[in-house]
Amino acid sequence: MTSSALATGTDTRTTSRSDTRTGGPTGGLAGRAVPSSPPPHPPLELSIAHRLHVVGVGGPGMSAVAIALAEMGHVVSGSDLRDHPVLERVRAAMRQQPSRQ
Repeated sequence: MTSSALATGTDTRTTSRSDTRTGGPTGGLAGRAVPSSPPPHPPLELSIAHRLHVVGVGGPGMSAVAIALAEMGHVVSGSDLRDHPVLERVRAAMRQQPSRQ
């Protein structure tokens, strides 16, 4: 209760929380059409060569992903905030792949 409610002895609180959250006993989404989500994108087909960019390629996980993608024949580029020693291995894996357009 608020201090004014304590002073007057009246309770100004709402008795049903669902009424205030949904706009009444039948409010809220009742009777409304809920928009549907767009259909999900099909998964990336990795058996077909793609041009792929890996963000955070200097980290241990993403560098391994970039190397694996390059070894699968994808054209891989990457970016990171700093130059890491592991990036030389990533660059070497990318150089070994034939150039694709």
